[in-house]
Amino acid sequence: MFISEPNVDIKSLDYKLTENINILDEKSNHISKNSSIFQNVVFWSEGNNIAIKGSRILALSENGKYTIKVKFLDVEKSYSIFLKIPRQRKQQEEHKDLFSEKWFDDSVALLSSKEEYSNIISVLKCLSDNKDISKSSDNFVMLSFLIRILIEYSSKAYWDKYRTDQNTPGSLTTYISNISSYLFSKKIITKEEKKSFSNGNDLETLNGQIHDYKSNISSISIETIFKSYKIYLDKLFLELNK
Repeated sequence: MFISEPNVDIKSLDYKLTENINILDEKSNHISKNSSIFQNVVFWSEGNNIAIKGSRILALSENGKYTIKVKFLDVEKSYSIFLKIPRQRKQQEEHKDLFSEKWFDDSVALLSSKEEYSNIISVLKCLSDNKDISKSSDNFVMLSFLIRILIEYSSKAYWDKYRTDQNTPGSLTTYISNISSYLFSKKIITKEEKKSFSNGNDLETLNGQIHDYKSNISSISIETIFKSYKIYLDKLFLELNK
C-alpha cells in the first residue's frame, strides 16, 4: 500500500479517502480502486472534529487540518488532509423595513423648518431606529407606541396651525376624523384616502397593544396600519411645512 500525496486538500464531501491510496498486486500492477480489496482498507483520525465512515468524511466534520491514518492488512501509514468544504450559509431572514430611508429623510426635512416640531422629529428618529419589522416581535410594542405618538403629535400640530377656531377634539380618533374631513373638503386627500384612516379601528389595535400586556400584534398588522396612516402623515407634514 502506498500513499499518493502526503498532503491533500479536500473541498467536497464526495471525495473518497481511497483516492489517495494505491495498492499493488504481486506483479507491482496497480489494483483498480473498484476492486473489493479496497474494502479492507481502514481509515480513521484521532482529530476531535472529523468523522469518518468507511472511506467517506461525514458532513458534520469541521473544516481544518487532520492526520488520516490508514491500515491495510499489517501495513499502517498516514497522510495529512486539509478539509475545506464550502458550507451552505443559513438562509437569512429577509430584511424588511417599515419605511424607506428616503421617506424618513424627506419627512425630517419638511418638519425641520420649525423648532416647535422637534419632538415629532425625535419620534421619527426613534421609529427609524426600530423600523426593522423582520425581527422577532420584541420591538412591536415599541413600534405600536411610536406610531401612535407620531400620529397624535402630527395631528395636534396640524390642528394648532389650521383649526384653532374649532373646538378641541376629545380623542385622537376625533382629531383624525375632523382633520381628514377638512383635508377632503380642501381636496388635499381623496375620498378613498379619507376612508383608509378615518374609522379609528387601526388606532384601537395600537391602543390594545400599548395598554393590554396580554395583547399581541403581528408585523403584518404593524405594516398595514402604518401604510394606511402614512398617506395621512405625508399630507400633514407637507401642510406643516407651509
